[in-house]
Amino acid sequence: MPTFSEAQDRIDLIVQSIIEDLRNATLPQWALDLAYFSDRDAAGSAVDYPWLKVSGQLRAAPEGMQGERVPPKTYVTRVGNQRKQMSVPIPMSSLRRNSGAAYVSSMAQEQVKAGVNHLTGLIVDALANGGTYLAYDDLPFFSVDHVTGPNTAEADVANPLAPTEDELLSAVADAMVLIQAQREGEDFLNRGLQQYRVVMPFKYLKAANGLFSSVNIVEALKSTLGTEQRGRVDGTNVAYSLDPALSASEIFVAATDSNFKPLILQREYEDMQVLGIESDQAKKTGMGEFIFTQSSGIENWRYERIARIQLVTGA
Repeated sequence: MPTFSEAQDRIDLIVQSIIEDLRNATLPQWALDLAYFSDRDAAGSAVDYPWLKVSGQLRAAPEGMQGERVPPKTYVTRVGNQRKQMSVPIPMSSLRRNSGAAYVSSMAQEQVKAGVNHLTGLIVDALANGGTYLAYDDLPFFSVDHVTGPNTAEADVANPLAPTEDELLSAVADAMVLIQAQREGEDFLNRGLQQYRVVMPFKYLKAANGLFSSVNIVEALKSTLGTEQRGRVDGTNVAYSLDPALSASEIFVAATDSNFKPLILQREYEDMQVLGIESDQAKKTGMGEFIFTQSSGIENWRYERIARIQLVTGA
């Protein structure tokens, strides 16, 4: 049996490993493509994100310093938090050997993955419910009535549960056209954006894998577009992701090479507690525990950067 000091040293090693895993946990790239991510200062019931809606176009300068100038409008996006608690069990028997720390660390990594999966689940839920959640203009996030232009449409397919590669390609192209058509007056808001992320249900695996692996997606997109639009996709890169939680027959396409993302996602680790070798729980059950609380939340942000295509049975 190890001495008390040795056992405590091993607990400290285990806890250090868990904290390191938490610190190094990162979101998958597709999630970072869709959401501006803040992993600090997110504690509390809600966090405000002030931002300016500015035009990307140059305008005629006023005459002199006294010329009339209209300042950009200030918006505030408030992201509410939910507190979730997760824990990693620490079998006291593992303290009898040095290999026990590695064993508990592997269990901790699974809990860390669960924390990441919770965050990506928030993104998927926000997409799936975008037709009911409001955007900053007080319209549904996916709406045909946005003043800058619609960011949702329908596409006719033979079977919405299993679209063909050509049908999927056409739907992706339709979404990209909606994104590029977003405008305020004469200003096209997404001109020059060339990086896109397609997110779709996992049930579309066969068509998606065939489409994105067997053809040049950009050249294929050109074949679906009119002459005027073909030049706009030169240099374009399109990546895709599949998620089993998306059950509806719809796809989402986001423009990703912008600091303005469709969503804002936040997370912060708050309380961390160790029930170690001297805890009542460890003495009674032989199990210690590392407990941590994660505050996280998500909110719609820039609807102009994303489009939804709902696949419906053609007439």
